[in-house]
Amino acid sequence: MTDTFRLCQHNIGPTSYYNTRGKDNKMLFIDSDKSFRNIKNYMRNCEYQADIYTIQELQNGNQRESGYLSVDGINYEYEYNPTGKNDYYINNSHGISKDPKTIPHGCAIIYNTDKFNYINTYTNFSTKELGKRASPWVLLEEKITKQLYAVISLHSLIVSPLTKMKLNRLSNLFDSLFSQMDKIDLRHENIRFIIGTDLNINLFNPDLEINVKDSSQVSSRDIKEVQKGIDEEMRYFRESLEDFEMNCELNNDIYTNYGGTEDNIFYDCIDFIFKSKYLQTYEVSYGFNYIGTLPNYGDLEFLVNDFDHTAIYSLVGN
Repeated sequence: MTDTFRLCQHNIGPTSYYNTRGKDNKMLFIDSDKSFRNIKNYMRNCEYQADIYTIQELQNGNQRESGYLSVDGINYEYEYNPTGKNDYYINNSHGISKDPKTIPHGCAIIYNTDKFNYINTYTNFSTKELGKRASPWVLLEEKITKQLYAVISLHSLIVSPLTKMKLNRLSNLFDSLFSQMDKIDLRHENIRFIIGTDLNINLFNPDLEINVKDSSQVSSRDIKEVQKGIDEEMRYFRESLEDFEMNCELNNDIYTNYGGTEDNIFYDCIDFIFKSKYLQTYEVSYGFNYIGTLPNYGDLEFLVNDFDHTAIYSLVGN
C-alpha cells in the first residue's frame, strides 16, 4: 500500500447520565467551565491518529474560525463553523449547578499539513440550510499524488417530529449540499469528494416509524406524507452520490448512535464516510464510544469513552 491516509468521522457529543433532576432523569455535564470538547482537548485525548477528521458537535465557540495546532509532533490546521448548542450542568467542588450553561458546538475539518496542502475554502453561507449544518468545504491537495479532495463535515437534521417544515428543511439541506458540489466540480478537474457526517438517519434503510411517537401533534395524514417525502429525499441523496461517483464501503449493520435507555443501548447506523469510489478502502474500524446501559455520573472518562456516537476510522489510498 502506498499513498494512503486515514479518515476519522466522529460526532463527539457526550452521552447523558442518570440524575435525579432533569428531563427523564437524564442530564449532560461538564466538570467545570473549562472542560470543553474543543479541538485541542479532543486531539490530545484521541487515541487514534488520522490525517483528516470530520467532526460534529465540537465546542469551539459561536464564531466561524480557522486555526492550527500541533499534537505529538504532527501539525494540523482546521476549519470550524458553529451549527448548534446544548445545555450542560456544571459539576465541580461546589456540587452540581442549579441552572445549565448553554455551550455552542459545530462542525470542523481537521487535516494533517504534512500530508496535505491547503488550496482553498468554500463557504456555504449563501445556501438556505447547508451553512447552518456543516463546516465549510475545504479543498486539499495530497502532497504525494497531487490529487485534489474537497472535504466537508455535515451534521444533518433530526427528522422528528415528522412535519412538513422539517421535510422542507431537509430537502433544502440536500439541495444545498449537491448544488455546492456541482459548483466545486466545475471549478476543478478530477476533484474527489469526501463527506463525513452524522446524517441522523440511516441512508440505506431509513426507519421512520421510530419518529412517529415524537410526532403526536401531527395528523396521521401529514405524517404519512412526510414519511413518503423523506424516503424520496433519501433516494435523491443515494442517487446524487452515484452521480458524483461516490460510495460508502462501511458496514451499515453496525449501530453507531447510543440509545440512552436501559433496554436500548445502541440504535441504527446514522454515521457515515462517503467518498470517491476511486479512493480504495483498506481498513475500517469503529470505537471510543460508551457501551452499556445509561451510566451514572463519573463512570466515564472525559473524551475517552464518553461519546454518544461511535467514531469511524478508515484507511484509504489511491
